Amino acid sequence: MTTLGNRIHVRGDFQYDEAVANSAILPGNIIRLRTDGKVEKQGTAGEQIPFKIAIEDAESGPSLFRNSGGQTDATAYAQGDLVPHILPGKGSVVNAILKVGFNYTPGTKLCFDGAGRLFPDTAIGSANIPHGVAEVFDVALDLTVSGAVDTLHPVLVI
Repeated sequence: MTTLGNRIHVRGDFQYDEAVANSAILPGNIIRLRTDGKVEKQGTAGEQIPFKIAIEDAESGPSLFRNSGGQTDATAYAQGDLVPHILPGKGSVVNAILKVGFNYTPGTKLCFDGAGRLFPDTAIGSANIPHGVAEVFDVALDLTVSGAVDTLHPVLVI
């Protein structure tokens, strides 16, 4: 098991918010607020924006303004759904989506990949882009193996 439980927020301080999805979003995706007030997956590699992450909506019940109940950390939000998300504080641990194709070891510094995921900041390759928004927490994860996919994994917000 790579994630710490089946929730996105594991521990630490955070600010909670909600916004309507502009496109499909998974819990664990890094998101950004658009000028129209909707959210979308973070879209530029190495971008320096607030670390906002979509969380699961496991406790909501059906209503006119919310998704139907019973969502898990694997339930995607569709365009037009209300997306709960948090801005985790430094030192918080969250389960974020790590990009396939890399070997992650504890302490690996991570940055935004431009598609709502995290990947090693060394993959950016530019000294002009600030790095290190998070680091791999506790357990190694090798996503270079055949059949590997983007995976939820615990990260420490730095």
